[in-house]
Amino acid sequence: MNRSIGPLDLPDVTDFEGRFKNLAVVAFILVIILVLRLFYLQILEGETYYDLSIHNRIRLRYLMPLRGLILDRHGRILVSNRPSFSVYVDMDYVRDQVKLANELAEILGFTQEEIMAQMKLGKREAYSNRILLKSDVSWAELSLAETRRYEIPGLVIQAEPKRDYVYPGLASHVLGYLGEINKDELDQDGFSGTFVGEYIGKSGIEKAAETYLRGRKGGRHIEVDAAGRETTALTQVDALPGDNVYLSLDMDRHRAIEEQLQDKVGAVVAMDPVTGEVLGMASSPGFDQNIFVQGISTETWKAIRDNRFNPLQNRAMQGQYSPGSIYKIVTALAALSEGVITPNTLLDCHGSYKLGNREYHCWKTWGHGRVDLKRAITESCDIFFYQVGQRLGVDVIARYAKEFGLSEKTGIVIEPEREGLIPTSGWKLKRFGIPWQKGETLSAAIGQSFNLVTPLQSAILISTVANGGSVPVPALIRRIETAQGRLVSSFEPAIRKVTSVNAAHMDLLRKILEQVVSDPSGTGKKASVENLSVAGKTGTVQIVALKDPKRRMKTEDVPYEFRDHAWFVCFAPVENPRIALSVLVEHGGHAGAVAAPIAKHILETWLRIYGPEDRQEHFAGADTRFIE
Repeated sequence: MNRSIGPLDLPDVTDFEGRFKNLAVVAFILVIILVLRLFYLQILEGETYYDLSIHNRIRLRYLMPLRGLILDRHGRILVSNRPSFSVYVDMDYVRDQVKLANELAEILGFTQEEIMAQMKLGKREAYSNRILLKSDVSWAELSLAETRRYEIPGLVIQAEPKRDYVYPGLASHVLGYLGEINKDELDQDGFSGTFVGEYIGKSGIEKAAETYLRGRKGGRHIEVDAAGRETTALTQVDALPGDNVYLSLDMDRHRAIEEQLQDKVGAVVAMDPVTGEVLGMASSPGFDQNIFVQGISTETWKAIRDNRFNPLQNRAMQGQYSPGSIYKIVTALAALSEGVITPNTLLDCHGSYKLGNREYHCWKTWGHGRVDLKRAITESCDIFFYQVGQRLGVDVIARYAKEFGLSEKTGIVIEPEREGLIPTSGWKLKRFGIPWQKGETLSAAIGQSFNLVTPLQSAILISTVANGGSVPVPALIRRIETAQGRLVSSFEPAIRKVTSVNAAHMDLLRKILEQVVSDPSGTGKKASVENLSVAGKTGTVQIVALKDPKRRMKTEDVPYEFRDHAWFVCFAPVENPRIALSVLVEHGGHAGAVAAPIAKHILETWLRIYGPEDRQEHFAGADTRFIE
């Protein structure tokens, strides 16, 4: 059947109009959405995104301040700063870590694996995404890094001054060292604006004067390109250097002290007995503070920690020892003050003294015979002081000991400090639950028993005798100045307390102590110095008792840990004291043979270099923040 062909069949034009309208509506909606989005981004969030854009282009670089200098009393630099450079990588600009690791390994002398591990686990700065790769790089590494800096995205070279202890190991316990701040310290007052990774004082003056030495950070805004390279410096606020701290320490005296302690374990404190200024304070063995400057290695730290002689311990302040016969100074003054003896009282010493069923022995096996106070101190007769101690009682002796500042902290600015121990009958009952025994008083009277003092406390004891009865606060800091020399703080001598001891008794004791050194039979005769009057007292501290007290052994035949400790305290010149010394040699043996000669050499050095030094160096307007 044939089909007829009619007009062309075309869609209704109204269909196109409908589709066009739908398309127009969709387009209009999209335009509205786009406009709204642009409005949101440009108007409502414009400032935020502008800041983000600026952050990607402009970076803040902190400028670290130079830490203040530490100087001795004469202005000689003990601790300074040296130039140093560190290499960082800014992870915001790293696209290919493997390639970067290969390039940096060539520059820094690491393996690719070490660089990768550092980028993954290394320290990130608290205020950026930079990771420290190597600090204190060599000049060769620095030169190579500089030539490649614009080729390697994210590579940052930063100047970072490092602490420089000018005389490695000298006065290490007094000066202290730096270490990386930890999280607990970050939460403490005084560390706002300090970030993880920064170094602060961890001990000694570095810690005590941290707020002065630290200075104040500066900063600069820089413009960087897409690879993180600096292109333009925009604004800058300079860092303010820390203040300079002048110590009471005398470098020459202190060096003389440390030379005398070489190959020995112990401590020496030298101080002005009137002002309390510490002229030298050494603890042996010491350590080189420079090992802490870049962060101490695990191996080095383990070696220090496991050292049986504990070089980090400041024995001058933290070592607690029985005072031995130097404690007879206290017992003698207590006895005179309480009237239990007079200067002319005579007591018998036959080498032993019986109390109850026990015999107490003198160091001199055959005894001293009939002795008065002068001879008892000069020759250090134990039997005389056993009898005096029995008359006084332990509580009376302890009361006088505490008047001289024993059994309490001295108030020195650096920490930590131990307070020692002066026992009483009440202390023993509370501590052990058993009463004090009469025989213990005899041992306590000659500085044994539970008595413990530090070398610094014993220096203050002899200083108090030297100056007539005033207990000084030991001062380590003389003044603090800005880098430009403007005075920030200065320090006046301070007296902690004044003893109740009669001036005549104190004067008598000083004369007797002079005999200890000048008399041929004196136990301290090896401290005698030509053209200098010296007053002092030896103290030999028994560590273990021999089964046969009459038996004598040479020091070298006794195992080291069982050897006696050796003490010597002294001051000079007697008529106008300028220096007081406390010498302690652990397991040194007889005090007169070991500790007294050390004092002699130190005094000879002092006399040769300075002579009797004038004391016209006090400062007005003292700031007593360090004195409690």
